This record gives sequence, C-alpha cells and structure tokens, in this order.
Amino acid sequence: MEPGGNRIAAARPDSWRATVNLRGLSVVRIAFALVAVGLAANLIFNLVMAHRGFGYPYNIFVADPRDRFGDFFKVALGYPGPPVHALDPGWGLDKRMHVFAGQVVKFEGSPLNHFHMLPTATLIGIGLRQMIAAIDPGWAFVLTVGMMLSIVAIVAARVLPAGGGRGWMAATALIAYPTIYAIDRGHLFALICGTALIAGTARSLKLGRADWICIALFAVALNIRPNAGLIPLALFLFRTGWTFSDGVKLAVASVAMFAGAMMLANLVYPDYSLESFRRGLDDYSKLYLVRNFGQAFNSSLFGALKAMFGFHAWTFLLPIYTALALFLAGCMTAWRRPMRQSAMMFLVLSAYALGSQVFGDYHLLPFVLPVALLAREQGGDAVARWTVLLGSCAVLIPKNYIFQPGPFDSSWSWQVVINPAMLLVASVVVLVRLWRADAHDTAPNLTSATVSA
Repeated sequence: MEPGGNRIAAARPDSWRATVNLRGLSVVRIAFALVAVGLAANLIFNLVMAHRGFGYPYNIFVADPRDRFGDFFKVALGYPGPPVHALDPGWGLDKRMHVFAGQVVKFEGSPLNHFHMLPTATLIGIGLRQMIAAIDPGWAFVLTVGMMLSIVAIVAARVLPAGGGRGWMAATALIAYPTIYAIDRGHLFALICGTALIAGTARSLKLGRADWICIALFAVALNIRPNAGLIPLALFLFRTGWTFSDGVKLAVASVAMFAGAMMLANLVYPDYSLESFRRGLDDYSKLYLVRNFGQAFNSSLFGALKAMFGFHAWTFLLPIYTALALFLAGCMTAWRRPMRQSAMMFLVLSAYALGSQVFGDYHLLPFVLPVALLAREQGGDAVARWTVLLGSCAVLIPKNYIFQPGPFDSSWSWQVVINPAMLLVASVVVLVRLWRADAHDTAPNLTSATVSA
C-alpha cells in the first residue's frame, strides 16, 4: 500500500486469458462494439417503425423532434438581452426559433421557469443569450456543441495512457447515448458536469490526492448538480488518498463559487436572486417530483418507482435508502480490503444515479469512467469485471423500444425502469463478488493505478 492510506487497488500483472479476463485494449474495443451495436439496434428499430408509419416516439430514440435543441435555445431566449442576431435560413431553424420564443413568453411567470438553475448555470445561460445576439444562433449552437464534443473526447481519452486505446475510448464516449441525447436536447450543462466529474476523478486517482485542479473541477460539477458531491465524498471514504482537508477545501471552493456566481448573476440579471432561486426550486420539485413532468428519459430509481406506482412517501424515500445502503456497503468492502478503481467508481456512480430523484439520461456520461479504469487493470474477479463492463455499457446505449402513455401528451420508455434495475442488480453482483473474492486475493503490491489526467 502506498503512503497516504490509498486502498483502492490498481492493476496487477496477470496471464493473458483472452476475452475471459478482459485485458487492456480489449476492454475499450469491446465497450465500443457494445455501444455501437446497441445504438445501431435502436436506430434500426426506429427505421423499421417509421417505415411502417409510426411516428414519435417509435421513429426516434431521443426526445420529441419538435423540441430538438430546446434546452439550448429556450434557456438562452429566457434571459433579457440585445435583439437576437438574424438567423441564416439555411439552418432550417426559423420556425423552431419562433416556437421556442413563443414558449418562453407563454411560460413566463409559471412554475416552468429557469429560476431553479444554480447561479453558475444561470451565468452560462446569460452568456448564451449574449452569444446568440452577437452571432447567428445557428453558428452559436454549432460552435458550442463542437467545443463540448471536443472536451468529451479529450477527457474520455486521457483517462487512458498513450497507446492504451485512447481513440477507442473517445469514440465510445462520443457515440454514447448520454452524449447524443445531451446534444439532441441542447442540454450542455450535463456535458459540462459529466466531463468535470470524469476529469476530476481521474486526476484524483492518478495523484492519490486532490490538487487545486481537482478541487476546481469538482466545484464546477457541484455548482451544476450538488448531489454529485457523492463522488468526492467517496474518494475520501474509500481511502483513495483524499483527506478531510481536501473535503474542506472543496466545500469552501464550492460555496465561494456559488456565492460569487449568485452576486454576479444578480448584478447582470436583477430578477435572479437567492429568493427567486428558492422559489424556482420549489416550483421544480412540484413539477418533477410530485407531478409527472419529465417522466421520460429519467434513470433514477425514484423515476422508475413513480412511473409504476405513482408518487408516495415510500417511492420518494426508498431510492435514498437504497443508494445509501449501496454506498455504505461499498465503503465497508473498501475498508475490509483494497478495491479496484473500476469497481469503486461503478458502485459510486450507481449510487449517484439511483439516489438522485431526477436523473436525466444525459447525466449517465460518467459511466465511461469505470470502462476506462477497467482497461487499466488486469486480473481480479472475472465476474465482477464483466459486470462492471456490461453494466456501464448498458446505460451508455439507448433502449427505447416499449412505451407507456404519459402526461402532457407524452410517452415514456420502459428504459426508465430498465436502467435503474440493471444498475441495482449489477451493483449487488459486484459487491457480492468483491466481498467473497477479495478474501482470497493474494496478489502482491495492490496499489493505486496510474491514470493519465
């Protein structure tokens, strides 16, 4: 064990056993193949259904085409600013922009508003408003998406060392369902949060501690999705080298970012304040928790239970207790014996997804990280390794085949139930295998794997 109490185990040399032991480059190639085949399968299903005359949601696996790119443009149009730049007719977005602008006016003052967004996200939204005023909105979207896709590819690739399958890993992240869905919705906040979590975690595991770059990356993620704080908490409790002092630094940085962004957002947009933010959160909870708004494209355990049984106290609380039990079981396993990084991150990300009341599918992107970490490792329990690989890839592919009628003239896919069910079952399998196998793991020098930041 290295100094600093790092108990998350690294790869150990092992004999090549081809497919069974999932060694090195084969992991990322298999992952790419699984994600590509899963994507192709859903696309073929969509083409067949469209040929037979079926419309949405059977002819496409993402959101309603009438609302494509809506999160980008409606967020930008929702803030005050200079007149929007003229739109080149060649983009074919004229009618859509008109509809988006009308929806912004229609829902102004209603519970469906942007005041639930955290100050950092609000500043980004205000920046997007200025951007579509300065340049053609079509180019604004293309340039922003291009930048985010580049970041996704670079971050995913650099979890691996040079020559270790970086191209395959980048390609897997780019064709992953969460990435495609985020672009289709124009929900760039999910990509910012996801890439910050991947980069911050990979760097922390590489260093065996948290430097200021790790702290900054996690602070950005927490200022978009505060419940992502479960991941740095795990880096501390699973004894990866994070210290209590690192946690304090992250808390201070996150609060400072929140306060600074709040003051700046209020300065440039006086309607946004701590009070309006509190009211926005209350409106959001009534729509997305108590009511069935946003039922589709949600991979939380709460979303699955609510879809099947409706909103009740037990459907709200059971996911929290389940995620807590999963997280604590992972901690106990890591305290008992060193745990491999891929398994740790799969368990932590599963608890993060299952325990979040609202977990849009575009937030599943960090599941590329267990795949990349698995490619760094050799040996270990074959069943646990395959479960981590298959469980991670399963949520990175679309499975929108069977639908149920939903509220607000919408439908939801049974993927809403399948994703959390798969994560829960896979997590239990990994825990059981690690608990049983680690007792007989006599590999020498189990230490932290080197992960390229």
